Amino acid sequence: MKAYERRKKMLSLINDMKFVSMQDLKNYLNVSEATIRRDLADLDANGKVIRTHGGASSIFVDYTYDGNFLPDVMSVEKRQIAEKAFNLIKENDSIVLDSGTTALELAKLIGESSKSLFVITNYTMSINYLAKNKNCQVFVIGGNLNNNTMATSGTFAEEAYNQFHVNKAFLGANGVSLYYGITASKIHVAKVKESMMKIAGESILLADHSKFEKVSLCRFAPIERISKIICDDGLDDVLYEKYKQYIYIPKEN
Repeated sequence: MKAYERRKKMLSLINDMKFVSMQDLKNYLNVSEATIRRDLADLDANGKVIRTHGGASSIFVDYTYDGNFLPDVMSVEKRQIAEKAFNLIKENDSIVLDSGTTALELAKLIGESSKSLFVITNYTMSINYLAKNKNCQVFVIGGNLNNNTMATSGTFAEEAYNQFHVNKAFLGANGVSLYYGITASKIHVAKVKESMMKIAGESILLADHSKFEKVSLCRFAPIERISKIICDDGLDDVLYEKYKQYIYIPKEN
């Protein structure tokens, strides 16, 4: 069997099973462990699988799943990310604040502060928190309201962003991948995120460690378009080394 045929079979099995051990791959393909390792290294380098201890797992996630709006998932990690993001916001900054529960944590911190800011958001859940800061001017983007996420999208929202320019955009995502880029689960969501990035001097991604090496349906940016990624402390050493050039690490005081 030629190498490309073997890797094609290997990829199909991994995607079907979600995780396959090294021993199972050896038995399935009837080749040596050294060959399996070379094949997995090639698939991993091309962003098609995630090499793990003892095997490999699929990079793909369910495109119908939108984990951004599950408030009890990674709540500690999201607060940690929000605190790091808040420390990047300067007095008199203008920012775009995306939808999602990590962005909501950042909105809470802004609302608890007295920083003088101009904030644009399409996330209606953030408004009450932002309004607690009397020095914060809030502009709410209209459009089609998603009753599940409570965020607006659509052509009206996309065009509304074009009227502004801001210092920073704080964005959420469903997946972060070197090969496939930054992805969202729905095309209308991805389009709004593209509009946010176009008007921002910096595009800062808020992503907990569970989002890395995941790919959702709609790409809204290659990873090179992101100024920095703010992550929690849960990223393992292997993934940290792989993504470290993009990850923001606050300076120690």
